[in-house]
This record gives sequence, C-alpha cells and structure tokens, in this order.
Amino acid sequence: MTSMESLEKQLERQKKERKEEIHNLEMKALLEKRRLEKEMESEVAAMSEKVQHLVDQRLPETTRSVLQENTELKTRFSQLSQVAKSLLEENKALREHKRQLSIDTDILEQMVSGTSRISCVRKKKVQQLTGELQELQEDITEKLQHLEQLQTEHTRVLAEVEAL
Repeated sequence: MTSMESLEKQLERQKKERKEEIHNLEMKALLEKRRLEKEMESEVAAMSEKVQHLVDQRLPETTRSVLQENTELKTRFSQLSQVAKSLLEENKALREHKRQLSIDTDILEQMVSGTSRISCVRKKKVQQLTGELQELQEDITEKLQHLEQLQTEHTRVLAEVEAL
C-alpha cells in the first residue's frame, strides 16, 4: 500500500512538473514573440528614418546601401518569423504530449486501483486457505493418533485371541 501511495504521489508530482514545464514553455514562446515584434518594429522605424534621411539628401550610393540593408532586414525578419513558427509548433507538440501523458496517467491510476483490489482479494484468499490448511493438518494429526491407538488396541486384541 505504501508503494502504491508513493506511486500516486509520484504521479501527482510528475503531473505538476509537466504542467509547469508547459506553462514555462508557453510563456517563453510568448515573450520571445513579443520581443521579436518589438525588435522588428524598432528596426523598421530605424530603417524608415534612415531611408527618409538618405532620400532627403538624394545620395544614390547611400540609397543603394540602405536598400541592401533593408533587404538584409527582411531576410532577418523572415528568419525570426520561422523561429516563431517553430516555437509555436513545438508548443503545440508539447500540449499534445501533455494530453497523452494525462491519458496515460489515468490509465495507470486505474491499473493501480485494479491491481490493489486484486491483491487484497488474493491476500484474503491466502489467509483463508492457510487457516483451512492448519485445520486439515490438525485433523490429520488427530487421525494419526487415533490410528495408532487403534493399531495398539488391535495388537492387544490379537495377543488376547492367541492367548485364548
């Protein structure tokens, strides 16, 4: 029973740990997404200012470098979007894993409960059979003593018959 209680406590602890892990991952993904959005907003704002400044100065060479920078930023934004998408997919997979763990935990709890009931029934049956065995052994001992008495009596009677 104590091992079953420890198993139940372990299952509860694992449930709590899984919930905390999932919650932490969700929070990390959300924070990362917000950070990336703010970073992109600030980079876009900075780029807009640079472009406007260069347009005002009408410097073709600088304009080309700004356009190249803009292209690089678009590439970086695309990469960051992929990272965010990857984090969302990982979050989804973790939620599914959590759901499956919950199902597995329920099944294990049912199995432990069933096994516990079967164990109790078998213990009672063993106790009952042990009691019956002891009774039978006592009965056999009494019968053997009675048999010895009868054999002794038989021998005595035979001796008397022979004497007669």
